[in-house]
Amino acid sequence: MAATWPLSRIRAKVRKLTGRPSTSQTSDGDINDIINDFYVNTLPGEFNLPDTEGFYSFSTTDTIGEYTVPAYIIDIRDFTIDDGDGDVVDPLTLWHDRAAFLRLYPEDDSRATQKPADILRAGEQFYLRPIPDDEYTVQGWASQRPTTELTSDSSTPLQSSWGEFIAYGSAIKMAIELLDIAAVNDLTGRKFGYTDLKNVINRKVISQLVGVRAAPVSTDYGCTRNINSQYWP
Repeated sequence: MAATWPLSRIRAKVRKLTGRPSTSQTSDGDINDIINDFYVNTLPGEFNLPDTEGFYSFSTTDTIGEYTVPAYIIDIRDFTIDDGDGDVVDPLTLWHDRAAFLRLYPEDDSRATQKPADILRAGEQFYLRPIPDDEYTVQGWASQRPTTELTSDSSTPLQSSWGEFIAYGSAIKMAIELLDIAAVNDLTGRKFGYTDLKNVINRKVISQLVGVRAAPVSTDYGCTRNINSQYWP
């Protein structure tokens, strides 16, 4: 039976890796904060994990063209818009160049309303243009941060198998805060340390995405991220 990694075990591992076994050195609360910072903010950026990707949608309001991006959305793409009449769902063009978007849709124009065809993400806002003339459902494929922190000693990550990797990542964060560069390098490069554990998770991710066991070669297998050959033993 595979071992589980609740918060209490991850924290104990962090203490062991950092050589700080006592709460007089670092409190449980401080370590929990570091663990959750790594889990929520750092881990999703290390992989395109199936467990942290999924559809995100929101509904538009007549004459409203700006919508807030939820804090848990890291990246989003492949937008569609649905008017709810049961026919074809249309794609939305995603813009990254704010200046070019505003040249096409000047802020001082008549702001005519109709079904949107373009969407811009700028900071924490989505801009739909033309401005919606009705209620529509906008949907995209999003990379998301875990929305639930590890709050109790028994709580576990979305995948318990990430526990040891989270412990190493959290220990590295602690070492960085302590300006212990030697410890950072050791935790990153040691056998079965951060880099090795990352490679293991990468292989599992590829296997889940393609439906077969991943071979250790430098190929993206149709994944959303290329695997650099330096990661493979």
